[in-house]
Amino acid sequence: MTVVVLALVALAAAAAGYVYYHSYFEQTGDARVVTQATRPQARLAGKVMKVFVRDADVVKAGQPLIQLDPSGYRAAYEQRENELARSEKQLEGGRVYLARLRDAIEGGGDAARKKYEGGLKWFRSLEAKTQKQRLLAAEAQAQLKSTLVTAPGDGHVARSLVQPGAQVAVGQPLIELAGNAPPSVVAMFPASRLEKMKAGGRAVVFVPSLGKTFEGSVESLPTVSSGLRPPDSLIERVFSRLAKGAKQEAVTIVLDPVSIAGDLNRFTDGAAAEVKVYVK
Repeated sequence: MTVVVLALVALAAAAAGYVYYHSYFEQTGDARVVTQATRPQARLAGKVMKVFVRDADVVKAGQPLIQLDPSGYRAAYEQRENELARSEKQLEGGRVYLARLRDAIEGGGDAARKKYEGGLKWFRSLEAKTQKQRLLAAEAQAQLKSTLVTAPGDGHVARSLVQPGAQVAVGQPLIELAGNAPPSVVAMFPASRLEKMKAGGRAVVFVPSLGKTFEGSVESLPTVSSGLRPPDSLIERVFSRLAKGAKQEAVTIVLDPVSIAGDLNRFTDGAAAEVKVYVK
């Protein structure tokens, strides 16, 4: 009997300590940094020749980021341009020849007309060939241009995903960029620990990869509702927490721009974080 009583006392003490500890703040280590991240991809396969930027560098839209080996694509483009030039020259000569055949129809009879019709058919095929050469040259030019990867918008380099000398495949992400807006943090809390949180409430975020702590505030809370009577006693509150503790809810924390000044360019999307949300 004494053992049971002592166990109950210990449970009550632990419960009281748990409730007291969480009466000032709630905390979690299950949180991730969220940035406006974009990851430009390789539009063609090739070797990375040069990376023009470093992690945390500020970039502007259109700024060169990565150069893939252009040699093979430049050779292909030059070949297409030469083929197009020959086709254009043939087309111009065909146009002059066709004009002569047209002029010969008058007074030339059926033979001259048939010769003109044959020449016209040949000229139409030459036009089609030249148009195809134009498209192939334009495609080769676009591929050559794609060897230079540029920034799609203003922001900063979160991290480079490739190094010079690397072979990349079509569709492979090359670099991670983040926008200029302050990052946010998505923190997972048990549903039972959202009761005292409020939008706008103070939050403190520690980012291990940066080794720094930042100020923030609760931007949004999930809607947690229940038709049950709120628990009254200490024991009821503890067991209510245990019952709801398995369900995880996402709380969004926005970081204070002043707090992260000087570190904005160092955040990476998906970085682990530890969050405290103050409730008093």
